[in-house]
Amino acid sequence: MVTNRVVDIIGEGVDISLRMGPLNDSRLIARKIVDLTRVVCPSPGYLARHGRPARPSDLVQHSCLTVSRNPGSATWLFRVNRKPVRAHVKSPISADSADMLLKSAIEGAGILRLSENVVAGSIRKRLLQPLRDMQDPEAYPLYALLPPGRHHAPK
Repeated sequence: MVTNRVVDIIGEGVDISLRMGPLNDSRLIARKIVDLTRVVCPSPGYLARHGRPARPSDLVQHSCLTVSRNPGSATWLFRVNRKPVRAHVKSPISADSADMLLKSAIEGAGILRLSENVVAGSIRKRLLQPLRDMQDPEAYPLYALLPPGRHHAPK
């Protein structure tokens, strides 16, 4: 089964689940796979129509696309002069599908902040343009979650 919703691993009999971000269910066995970086990027078309934000505080004047299932997804963290700065963004589009948000950003609907593995191909194709001076400084962990009490092969 592949789904974007958070599943009840134990209740639904799921063998393994991949989750990004902070974890909140301590009954599960968590194995960190990798720390990802989130990339802030609009399309070139969006920049042509709305201009380039010069600093994180400028993002409040822009349309930003957020992940609806993530609490706090409308608060983006940056570092300015080594100090944490939070930008509380406006989100005309919020969805639980990274694919939908990616397509919306490519079509010029707003500025996106998603993990590097999701946006890398679109950046290489120049469909999205990372705002190099405005990137999320925090690592975003990807975990494999397993139900407790089952013996799993090392692979």
